[in-house]
Amino acid sequence: MKVKELILDDFSGLNIPKLQQYLHPSDIPYVSSIPLARNPYPDRMIWHHSKQGEYSVKSGRSLSSRPKFLPLDGVLAVWRLGGFLWDISDQDPLHPLDWLVSSKQQLRHDRFLTFLVTLWCIWRHRLDYRHNQVVLDPLRTHHMIQCYMESSAVETTFPLTQPPLPPLLHRRWEKPPAGFLKLNFDNGRCNPTGTGLGGLIRDSQGECLAWFSYYHASSLDPELGEALAARKTLELALAMKIIRVILEGDSFTGSRQQIIGKLFLARNHHSRLYSPDDSV
Repeated sequence: MKVKELILDDFSGLNIPKLQQYLHPSDIPYVSSIPLARNPYPDRMIWHHSKQGEYSVKSGRSLSSRPKFLPLDGVLAVWRLGGFLWDISDQDPLHPLDWLVSSKQQLRHDRFLTFLVTLWCIWRHRLDYRHNQVVLDPLRTHHMIQCYMESSAVETTFPLTQPPLPPLLHRRWEKPPAGFLKLNFDNGRCNPTGTGLGGLIRDSQGECLAWFSYYHASSLDPELGEALAARKTLELALAMKIIRVILEGDSFTGSRQQIIGKLFLARNHHSRLYSPDDSV
């Protein structure tokens, strides 16, 4: 007997005489209270009973193992995995904090810092994928890790002690000396995952001769962003065969040795690099 035999031909309700014929009187009110779908749907096997007429998880697994109900090759593996997880559920799992403590004890300080930065970058890019629909790119994640580690290494390699800067004042643009061009540059955060770089070249009258803007896919440290913007502005000047320049930025100040140190910070972040040995 099929389910549709218990339903009236016009699908307006259940066939009560049929129900009385096959079901116990105490069950008829409960069965007849089940709402019927307005659109007819062909009968199909969903869950089969066992040979004893009982429905159980075992009978459902037996049904799912049949070829017509097995659309994917790995369905049975899911059942085995579930059994394995059930077997080990009574064991105490390793807490993530215990894992971090163990890693800290086994790794050197610099390796452990790399380990923490790697975890943070992977977590951040997974959040971008989950909430901002940003495409996952392993190379982008690797570049971000490398960028942070190199900037940290250079920061410790060049322990520059600078006097505190005076409060930022609004001042007019100063003309370069005769025969020189001025290169201005800056960087800023574009969105949670990127940095914008920009620069322009002006003559002694303030006329703009060339400019550029560039989007970097990683969120850079402000000093590293300044260094990258400076390098790209210098490369633009070299491409235009401009040699006598004055380099100027918001926080890109200090002695020649300090400026070279900051340019060294950006050495591995661009394909065609300006040599820090050249005159700045």
